Amino acid sequence: MKLIISDDDAFNKDSATKKVANHIKKILSNKEGSICYYQYPLYKSESGFVPSLVLLDKDYGVVVFKCYNYTNEKLTKIAENYWEVEGLKEKNQILDFEEYCHSLKSDIYRPKHKLIGKVGFRSFIVFPFIEEEQNIKDE
Repeated sequence: MKLIISDDDAFNKDSATKKVANHIKKILSNKEGSICYYQYPLYKSESGFVPSLVLLDKDYGVVVFKCYNYTNEKLTKIAENYWEVEGLKEKNQILDFEEYCHSLKSDIYRPKHKLIGKVGFRSFIVFPFIEEEQNIKDE
């Protein structure tokens, strides 16, 4: 797998995305033809949202990741379309992510591309530093 990084300094400071990228590289280490872009430079949604990683793979299709550095101690509340980090509500993050994925998927599956049913599409919001045994109350 090839990892294409548009900004080395930003990538090196982005520990969550770096951790996820390294995990993807391990999984796909023996696979040729897979490409993973850091902050995919060729597509932006209307909101200006940019995902952390976009993986292009023959078997997995297009996989979009948004990675966050939050830890159990900092994440205090998870609700349907926002979460709180030490009292700061980050509203619309999930909605921006969903809008980005919908726009990208619509563009990929345009009738002239003839990719419907041939290319898979998945998207994930990843908190690599949140442990499974967290004590966060969902509301």
